[in-house]
Amino acid sequence: MTGTSAGPATGQAQVPTSAWAARWIYPASVAALVIAATLPIALFSLPPLVDYPAHLAREFILHDLLTTGRFSAMYRLHFAAIPNLGIEAIVLPLLFLGVPVDVAGRIFLCVIVVLLGLGIAGIHRALFRKASYVPLLALAYIYNPVFMYGFVNYLFGVALALIAFSWWLRLRNAPWTRTQPFLLLWATALFFCHLTAAGLFLGLVGSYELSLSLSPIQGEKRIAALSHLVTLMAAPVAAVAILYHLGPFGGGAPADTYSLKELMAGIPQRLNALPSYLSAYSRAADAISLIVLLGMVGTGLWFRRVCVAWPMVLPVLGLLAVYLIIPDSWAGTQYIAYRIPVIVLFLSLASVDIAWNRPLITAILVASLVLLRSGATVEAWAKANSAYRPMMEALEKLPPGSTIYVGVNYRQSFEPQLRLPWSHFAAYAAIRRGMFVADVWADPTQNWIVQTPHYKTLADLRPLNNRVDNSPRPAPGHDMYDPALVSGFDYLLAVQPELYQGPAAKQAHVIAQSGNGVLFSLHR
Repeated sequence: MTGTSAGPATGQAQVPTSAWAARWIYPASVAALVIAATLPIALFSLPPLVDYPAHLAREFILHDLLTTGRFSAMYRLHFAAIPNLGIEAIVLPLLFLGVPVDVAGRIFLCVIVVLLGLGIAGIHRALFRKASYVPLLALAYIYNPVFMYGFVNYLFGVALALIAFSWWLRLRNAPWTRTQPFLLLWATALFFCHLTAAGLFLGLVGSYELSLSLSPIQGEKRIAALSHLVTLMAAPVAAVAILYHLGPFGGGAPADTYSLKELMAGIPQRLNALPSYLSAYSRAADAISLIVLLGMVGTGLWFRRVCVAWPMVLPVLGLLAVYLIIPDSWAGTQYIAYRIPVIVLFLSLASVDIAWNRPLITAILVASLVLLRSGATVEAWAKANSAYRPMMEALEKLPPGSTIYVGVNYRQSFEPQLRLPWSHFAAYAAIRRGMFVADVWADPTQNWIVQTPHYKTLADLRPLNNRVDNSPRPAPGHDMYDPALVSGFDYLLAVQPELYQGPAAKQAHVIAQSGNGVLFSLHR
């Protein structure tokens, strides 16, 4: 089945066909699944997502600089055309409306979940022209390693890109005067959310249209179709390029460069890592959900009930190819390849339909997977919040205006840190006590705030994550007891300091400990 076909015959539809059922049962099911998927965010005030506290603290500081100015000694405003402002679009307006910052942050996380679900379901509906429970399987995989890392601007941008693409699929046959402004506006908006989101949207539109133009049915019209595609994409691609040039990257240092040999060398490792991108908080839940997912697809193939939107094969395979060869870091963005596989999964679910005569079975399986993985997330977040609570109480007793940094120690893999992340937890000290936290991002190429000179010097000293089995002694830039750090900061939040291979600073003494995190005072 192609993406422009009308869908399977009556009797094979995924949802009941009565007028009442079409109006209420499916929307109610979607709402229930979305509620289940957002349950962990609603239940816990401290989402244990690695980068999330630093994003939240930055919004708090940005709002303060625009209102009271209490942080003006530490930070100053830096407005620019920055492709990393997704959270600013939601949280900052909520703060101006008086919503507490922790509530505003969780609203933003819920918006990400809802938009991802709507985007994937919208693409599926545009391709198959019917509602289905199959794309809602994506809600079972909302809590994935990318979400656990707290790449919220990226996920928000991706969610909007998927929604924009679903609208494009409905609009693509409209007159050029309607489609071109649509592409231009969406590409521009997505650029400001996250640079990757703009690239994803334009890549999806371009590869989908290319797939159609290369199909055998085009025949002699192929050249005209390709010419139309180039004309269609020229303006939005140019707009993104111009915005990028006008932004902080435009006249800065040259972009990172990689040889083809370097890029190809990592392909085997990335292929081996693919299954890990479906993992979350429970190995048992991960295994069960994978078995059920493969079972659903395998059974559908066996009984010839699987329908594929063939024009989506090129976009999905193209995105997979990008994952295999793209650099891990570029233009200030880290873990680029790490972020892609889950989007491949989401697009695959949007591009496939399983046309059962009994849709209730599909609905039950989807609901079971969403509840299983959401339940595992609730359990893990409950443990994390229990560990966070004593440390938060300790942070709230620290003197306002003091300084703190974080040192994370781990062995072999950083992945276990995702279950109880401390890397940016100290950012809450900026929100609760007005402290300077070295882990709150204020990069002029990434953010609307930058540190004042004295505090930038301190921030530049902060250690990176220290893999303790990587070398007999911590490398420069990883030493959490570096004398410059100890003399410049008042407090240290250390993760597993017992693994650290360097001697502890003499003046460091423990004032709080919870889970594998230890809060030191560095006062002399």
